[in-house]
Amino acid sequence: MENFINAVSEHSIPATHKRLKEYRKVQGSDLVCKLIMQYRTEGWPDEKSVPAVVAPFGNNLLMYGQRIVIPQSLFKHLRRSILDTKA
Repeated sequence: MENFINAVSEHSIPATHKRLKEYRKVQGSDLVCKLIMQYRTEGWPDEKSVPAVVAPFGNNLLMYGQRIVIPQSLFKHLRRSILDTKA
């Protein structure tokens, strides 16, 4: 599954492979990006311990770009809501 997500992500980002490689390299040395990546793998600390510079990224909401990730368990409800608004 993770490989699929990475493949989809790589091909849906409007940037060249060279540019993505550059972003990864620079993110690896950026303090805020490094903290976010660390928290992503190790888990976010409690709200009071999160540095202010990183706080906007830790809203406990899974995002894909600027879109909210909808859990599969809510698909049926969401679809029904969308169809109801079109009626």
